[in-house]
Amino acid sequence: MRSLKMIALCCALMLGSVASVSASSQPHNVVLFIPDGLRALMVSTESAPTMAAIRDKGVNFKNPHSLFPTFTTPNASAMATGHYLGDTGDFSNTIYSGFPVPGAGGSLTPFLESDPVLGDVDEHFAGDYLDEVTLLKAARDAGISTATIGKLGPALIFDHTDRTGTPTK
Repeated sequence: MRSLKMIALCCALMLGSVASVSASSQPHNVVLFIPDGLRALMVSTESAPTMAAIRDKGVNFKNPHSLFPTFTTPNASAMATGHYLGDTGDFSNTIYSGFPVPGAGGSLTPFLESDPVLGDVDEHFAGDYLDEVTLLKAARDAGISTATIGKLGPALIFDHTDRTGTPTK
């Protein structure tokens, strides 16, 4: 419950930043960094000096927890939308799709850490298999330029409804 509240707080802060960007004359950047699987105690000035400096000069989440340990796509869906897994339906790195997914060789339970598979699943579910607004989609809809990098699948989940690659305004 605490982790969902923290996610909601981060979402609210980010969306608040989005609103203030629209009101200001100078554009601002928001960087949302999610170190999938990185344990907080592994970051030190010796092992990861840059990350330690960012943590020490920014926000330090000392006791992070995932909603579903070891499964990347459910955690990505929660971070991207601020919703529990029951809202997004993304409970694991695989999902029962109810139809043969072409990008997964016709599997009914495709592995979601794949951009082509996410595209097929999105297409089948009216363009949005999560059925929730993501942070990057909200930012893009507000006219803010967005970008994401990271692991195939989970990175795309942050704005899986726009796969054109065209720049935002």
